[in-house]
Amino acid sequence: MLQELIDEIKEYNKNSNLELIRRAYEFAREAHKGQKRISGEDFIEHPLETAKILAKLRLDDNSIIAALLHDVVEDTTISLKDIEEKFGKEVAEL
Repeated sequence: MLQELIDEIKEYNKNSNLELIRRAYEFAREAHKGQKRISGEDFIEHPLETAKILAKLRLDDNSIIAALLHDVVEDTTISLKDIEEKFGKEVAEL
């Protein structure tokens, strides 16, 4: 659940760009719409759990956003250029 991620980030980073993180989540969720993991769960659960792990490690916004988006280029028609345009060069490189 996205709110768990947001709550974790709020605990250690009062200056976090939560709106951008929400946008990255929504972007990834839409990109993976209809995709399922072998387990049967929605595909977005994996990147969300990855982002939660990074939040527990207290990583920065760009790292968390990259975690949310990390399978988008590999498993959808979204390109790295699209990621760079929407979320910046650093996120795309991560």
